[in-house]
Amino acid sequence: MRVSEISKRLNVSADTVRYYTRIGLVSPAKNANGYKDYSERDFRKLRFALRAKSLGFSLADIKTLIEISDHGETPCPVAREVISRNLDEMSQSIEESLALFERMKKAVTVWHDMPDKLPDGETICALIESWDQEAEE
Repeated sequence: MRVSEISKRLNVSADTVRYYTRIGLVSPAKNANGYKDYSERDFRKLRFALRAKSLGFSLADIKTLIEISDHGETPCPVAREVISRNLDEMSQSIEESLALFERMKKAVTVWHDMPDKLPDGETICALIESWDQEAEE
């Protein structure tokens, strides 16, 4: 099948299929006219890649999982390890984002009634420069 057909079946753009092909997730055969001819196996690999991407796997991780599978081994232990690591990283990122969100809310409240000050050669923005992060936490 050609790029347009496989992209329709996967509900993605042809550019996505071409990109995934270019980075080596699939290696379609070339027909006599020079067009890439995608097999059902290519379709399954691309469908796998899209599912893995929706779970937060990077393209590099996806490529690794496909390569492990192509060698006749199970990539499941690696998938578990990667998703656990990604979950830990996301949890930390969420915590950092929530802390930032709370600091921003506090700054808006504190700054609401503070007067605007002109730069005096010593300061750029008095609101930010008066912010004492350690005292506010």
